[in-house]
Amino acid sequence: MKILIVRAVLITLLLWSTTTKNGEARDVYPSKPLTIIIAYAPGASLDVTTRALAPYISKYIHTNVIISNIPGAGGDIGTFKAYSAKPDGYTLLAWTTVAQILSEHMHEVRYKTLGFTPIAAITRDYPILVGHPETFKNVTDFIKQAKAHAVSIGNNGQFTVNGFQGRLMAQILGMKVNWVNYSGTTEAMGALAGKHLDAATNLAAAAMPLIRAGKVIPLLMFAKKRIPQFPDVPVPSELGLDIPLLSTTLGIVAPPGMDKEKVQLLEGAIMKSAKNPDFVAWMEKASTAERVLLSGDAYRRETEELAKVAEKYKTFFAKN
Repeated sequence: MKILIVRAVLITLLLWSTTTKNGEARDVYPSKPLTIIIAYAPGASLDVTTRALAPYISKYIHTNVIISNIPGAGGDIGTFKAYSAKPDGYTLLAWTTVAQILSEHMHEVRYKTLGFTPIAAITRDYPILVGHPETFKNVTDFIKQAKAHAVSIGNNGQFTVNGFQGRLMAQILGMKVNWVNYSGTTEAMGALAGKHLDAATNLAAAAMPLIRAGKVIPLLMFAKKRIPQFPDVPVPSELGLDIPLLSTTLGIVAPPGMDKEKVQLLEGAIMKSAKNPDFVAWMEKASTAERVLLSGDAYRRETEELAKVAEKYKTFFAKN
């Protein structure tokens, strides 16, 4: 009888051990493909860059990475889809931060930008003020004229990083401006090239083609220091201009409350991907955005600073 009892105990322990090991195997992360949501239609720089990065993330995370475009409501639908997903590391969101921050001030949304779990950021683009080459010589000339009489500035809407940055500039410097909002930056840049506007604000990467073609000229880069892609374009601090600065940082975030170990694993894979020589070569050839590498903690701090700017000027949205 004692022998039978001992055997039963041993079998029970063996079964328990096997079950535990199998359970641990099932919990190994990742054990299935990851999905990165993009809350906009395919084709924009956010989509193109994320798709270029995905194969390298897959290589370093050791599972497939699927890109899922979920456009609608100015990005709110896809953003909420990611926000409300289970924080298990299998659903992520690629975004440019400021758009979602501004959306929270535009209308009621079902997510909190600062509630997401930052993973890492890889590129940054800055708004730039551009003018027509036959109208202005430099930004000092432009500001002088804008203080004397109203100038027309085009952008892709007051609730975009381009529109918000331009309006901050005008308010701080006391400029007289007739704002012209277009459905997209391409339309605004076309109007400027055709001399239907005095100036326009756009992201530097998007403005590059017309600048290279000589159709428009760069006047002012809204950055803390000059960037390599535009070495001859001044920044506000060089001119003694105290203007709040915005930027769009392409980063990847996860739903709120994701496990720190998974965050670290994903952060490492994304950072390695962004440093991969083949991806770096692609960036240098296909993009004019500045390469940056921000850890999850650094990306969180940057997002919090941008949110403070939007919060400080939130009444500005109703006035302009």
